[in-house]
Amino acid sequence: MAPTVPWYLKKCKRSLRWQCDRCGNYSDIDVHAAVSKLQAKSFCGKFDGVYFHKQFDAVAVMVKRFLLNGKLAESAAPLSPGDRAFNYGDGVFETLRYVGGRAPLLAFHLSRLEHACNTLRLPIVTADIESRVNLFCRLLRETEYCRGVLKILVSRSEGARGCYLPTKSQAQVFLSYQSPTPEHVREKRVELIEAPQPLPSSSALAGIKHLSRLGYIAAELSLPAPIEAMQEMLLLDADCRVIETMHHNIFFRLGRCLHTPQLNRCGVSGIMRRWVIDEVAQADLTLEQGQYYTGFFDNADEVFITNAVQGVVSVSKFQHRDFNDCSVAADLQAALQRKFNFYES
Repeated sequence: MAPTVPWYLKKCKRSLRWQCDRCGNYSDIDVHAAVSKLQAKSFCGKFDGVYFHKQFDAVAVMVKRFLLNGKLAESAAPLSPGDRAFNYGDGVFETLRYVGGRAPLLAFHLSRLEHACNTLRLPIVTADIESRVNLFCRLLRETEYCRGVLKILVSRSEGARGCYLPTKSQAQVFLSYQSPTPEHVREKRVELIEAPQPLPSSSALAGIKHLSRLGYIAAELSLPAPIEAMQEMLLLDADCRVIETMHHNIFFRLGRCLHTPQLNRCGVSGIMRRWVIDEVAQADLTLEQGQYYTGFFDNADEVFITNAVQGVVSVSKFQHRDFNDCSVAADLQAALQRKFNFYES
């Protein structure tokens, strides 16, 4: 009896090109042989550019799709080595949760992207990017990919060597999709680890997601040990004020008041941060944005972090302080699920 072909191979050709990640060798196999590999105890490799990994009885599938200036590709689209994204970090990006075949907070992302592009004088038409994202989502739905992470990257394209700001700017828009890895985000609680290296300050770039992430890389390199799965790196500025974590914005709750750091000198003004601020305005909570030092953790009843992909994540510990209350974080998670089916599995 022929093995059942899983959904992620149904749309593949009868003959597949297999590359083993261990030895790098290629071979041509049919779909049934591919299924036999999937049923093997352990393997790691890819079929026609679609990555698969299986270990023991759990199968995790990583699929990548790309759209460059409106054209769909199944492998990384060829960007020129002269592109300013590579040479200068000259561009901005957005990372979006994709669930139920759509991006639920797309309007917020497009608003921030437009602001970032205006800051860097990158010529984009927001409505055009929105239509491309919607097209990309439709193409993904048609191939049965309805959950994962989308990324919008805008670069200034190519320019003359040594020219930090070309006289004419032309934006390239690169959309990518990556299927998610299995994780229980709503139940996740993390410990915060302070980074010794502060974030660099730049009021001109504060709040936007530009392509130069070297400040964050330097901060992680300053840690005495690598960050573990249930930890997040806490980032301060040069004056030792709390800014954010490596991937999230941060909120403290004292009683019925939420506090979150001002981001006028560094840090990223996150989409989920904006959503929480809007949500708090409709709830029995007040909100203050200010300047906070790590001693503020000692007074907090609850701490949680937010980003556009994971939503709201509760903090369990920072240094000597444990946080057992996650009531507001749970309420916000419930609101995300109710309004957007955000945590769809």
